[in-house]
Amino acid sequence: AAAAIGIFASLSGLQARYDRTFADISLTFTGQRFEPEHVAIVSIDEATLQAHRKEPLVTWGPHHARVLSVLREVGARLVVIDLDFAVSVEDWLDQMKIEGSDLSRTHDIGFRTELGKGGVVLVAGLTDNDKGEAELHLPTPGLLYSLPNGPADLGLANLIQDDDGVVRNFTPVAADDGPAPRLTLAMLAAVRASGGAWDAAEWEFGALVVPSRVAPVPIDWIGPPGSVPEVSYQKLLAEGAAADPDVRRLKGRVVIVGSDHHSLHDFHLSPFGKSTLGAKQMMSGPEIQANIIETLLQ
Repeated sequence: AAAAIGIFASLSGLQARYDRTFADISLTFTGQRFEPEHVAIVSIDEATLQAHRKEPLVTWGPHHARVLSVLREVGARLVVIDLDFAVSVEDWLDQMKIEGSDLSRTHDIGFRTELGKGGVVLVAGLTDNDKGEAELHLPTPGLLYSLPNGPADLGLANLIQDDDGVVRNFTPVAADDGPAPRLTLAMLAAVRASGGAWDAAEWEFGALVVPSRVAPVPIDWIGPPGSVPEVSYQKLLAEGAAADPDVRRLKGRVVIVGSDHHSLHDFHLSPFGKSTLGAKQMMSGPEIQANIIETLLQ
């Protein structure tokens, strides 16, 4: 009888669901498990949005240029910009045909210049169209072609969820082979930060060997939301930002620039947010990416 119950639980998926539930509860009770050594977040938070409430995000090219310049000055290891650049304000200004204005060519020139210096990863994405076919969404051409390695400097921001909607694993690639962009965002960041090649057959991170194939890899979670060091985006725009002690602590880290504000809708359910022990607590997309990068680089 015990063997029959065990076989049924295994084949039906019941055992896996119980395993996940107890693992989630264990993580929740444990809390923050360790201090991350390799990652940090520059967050577009409430203070940042309030300081620029009259500026649509699509117009923030000059701000992004400033942030990249400061991160380069303090010695960030790599910068991952986890923001959607599918729309360009320069394209819109070009359509407006404003006489005597060069803004349709120059508004983002500082941002493009900083991207051209390298050490930056941008986001691409895969979505299904109404025919069920995968569609690739890239940054606007002006930014894409500013990247030294073009599509090889793009990581796919797609996260995988279990059937209960919780993110517990990541896949290193979106396809077993093919051209760039093929690596997922955090995987590409970790590969770049460790000096690897995006098109390798496998990647070594100490004792951890990750093959270049579509297979789930467990995330070694740092802790609940808020466990990754975070600096407000607005701090990097301040005068003398590179001398700020909080900003200087970003030296040597992979820095994810992204949003932790609910109005930008980049939040997901992690094992720490299971409703088993109360209300659901969501984790921002940038912090999940940071957990994956730390999983690899640690």
